[in-house]
Amino acid sequence: MYERVGIKKLVAMTMFNYISNRSLALHTIILLFGMLAVMIIAPRPVLADTVKINQTNGNGLVIPGPPHTFAGNTAQFGISLSDLNNFDMEIIVFAGTNVVLGQNNVTFIFDELVTNTSGVTWRDYHFTLGTGGFDGVPFVESSEVDDLFFLTADPNAPTNFGGNFRNPPTLDEADDPDNLSWFGNGVAPGAATRFRFAINVPINVAFPEQGQEAKFTLRQRATVPEPATLFLLGTGLAGIAIKTRKRLKSRKNGKGTP
Repeated sequence: MYERVGIKKLVAMTMFNYISNRSLALHTIILLFGMLAVMIIAPRPVLADTVKINQTNGNGLVIPGPPHTFAGNTAQFGISLSDLNNFDMEIIVFAGTNVVLGQNNVTFIFDELVTNTSGVTWRDYHFTLGTGGFDGVPFVESSEVDDLFFLTADPNAPTNFGGNFRNPPTLDEADDPDNLSWFGNGVAPGAATRFRFAINVPINVAFPEQGQEAKFTLRQRATVPEPATLFLLGTGLAGIAIKTRKRLKSRKNGKGTP
């Protein structure tokens, strides 16, 4: 009984002394308000960022096949393209952990291994950002002001692995490019090459709904020299060969004449 009374008195005296110290009490109140503000303002734990290949359009195959969601900020997949037409991928971004005050953009990295099943050697390869291209909606290339663009600075500089194309790619704009174009040795039929690039995605690039933060289209295509160019090159070489042959024959006939 005496021990309990002693403890109560000790607690009461401690609280009285604490409250009597105005400076200490003021600091405590400020600390409590600060902790309360952090609890209110700080974002609640949400799902990690994800990127989803929702659907494709064109003569190609994606592995793993769409719709497929990649957890985190990197999508690593394989593609095989059977012709030289545009191959579109509809990308949906869920940017849960990045939706904080003052931040409206997220970075997602795409790492793809592309196999040439077209039967012809690819000499160039191109990527274009935009929206649409599905469900009857025409493809519209990204603009200079929509904040959807390829990142070009280290460590996110676009890179081709395997020696098929020269690094860095050609850009349509010095800053915030919407197109990447690679040129070089090319990719033979049946061979593969790897690309890695990062995209700056504004979370409001397209109608967000139910936690969905952005939807855009990644277009890619391989190209070869145009038939007209090949024809001109072939006829030019043939003309040079004929002219050289005539010149050699003329010289030979000239030497054999008395």
